[in-house]
Amino acid sequence: MSVFMLLTLHLAVALGVYIVVASLAMLLAPADRIDRLYEEMRDSPGLMLAFGVFAFAIGAVWLMVHREWITPLGIVISVVGWIFAVEGVLMLVAPAVMVRLFAVFRPILRPACMVAIVIGALLVLAGLTGRADAPGYALAHCGFPNCP
Repeated sequence: MSVFMLLTLHLAVALGVYIVVASLAMLLAPADRIDRLYEEMRDSPGLMLAFGVFAFAIGAVWLMVHREWITPLGIVISVVGWIFAVEGVLMLVAPAVMVRLFAVFRPILRPACMVAIVIGALLVLAGLTGRADAPGYALAHCGFPNCP
C-alpha cells in the first residue's frame, strides 16, 4: 500500500466535503450576506491579509505533504494545493486583483456552487471508493524494474 495514494484518498474526501459544505453555505445564504462578504473583503485590507496568509499556509502545507502526479486523482489533489497557494499569494500581493475576480464571478456564483457540489460529491466518492494500492503506482515510484 502506498502512503502517497492513501493520503490522496484522504485529501480527496476532505476536499470534497469542504467543497460541498462551502458551496451549500453560499447557496443557502441570503443575497445580502454574500453582498456583505464581498464588501468586507473589498474594504478590509486586514481581512484580505488574514485570508491570504491562511490560504497560502494551507496550500504550502498541502504541497509539502502531497506531490503525486501519476494518478488522475493525485493530479487533481496536487493542482488544488497549487490553487490554494497561488490564491493566498494573490491575496497578499495583489488584493485588488482578487476583489475584481470576485466581482467578475459574482453573477455566476449560484450556478458555480451547484456545479461545485457535484464535483465535491465526486471527490468524496473517489476518495471513499478508491484503492490505496492502485496497480502500477508502486512500480512507478520504485525506480527499479523488478520492484514488488
